[in-house]
Amino acid sequence: MIAGSPEDPWNWGTLGDSMMELGQYDKAAEAYQRMVNMRPDLSSYNRASYYRFVSGDAAGAIAVMQRAIGAGSQSMENVAWCYVDLGNMYFKIGQVSDAERAYLSALRAFPGYYPAYTGQGAHTPRRAN
Repeated sequence: MIAGSPEDPWNWGTLGDSMMELGQYDKAAEAYQRMVNMRPDLSSYNRASYYRFVSGDAAGAIAVMQRAIGAGSQSMENVAWCYVDLGNMYFKIGQVSDAERAYLSALRAFPGYYPAYTGQGAHTPRRAN
């Protein structure tokens, strides 16, 4: 795939995804960086953000995810996806208010987007009766 079309950023993204699944994080980082260099857009920034979060750089992951959202997409569902990912990151580091804002932003970007509702429900503190 890469050998046949090394100039195609999607190939680098797919390679990075595969390397992440195999736990080969250094190779994933290299592939994602090639993708970002070739086409800095929502898709490449989203992948780079995921890599950073998995590798322990939560602040860097959040910053890159914000770049993904800022890059936008012709599909608002893709933007909503990134907002939900951002919300999940915030929640995992204990920033619940920021997570809630991200989920609401996902719903504004793509009304009815169920993963945003799932994020809200899964991350809302339960009150004792």
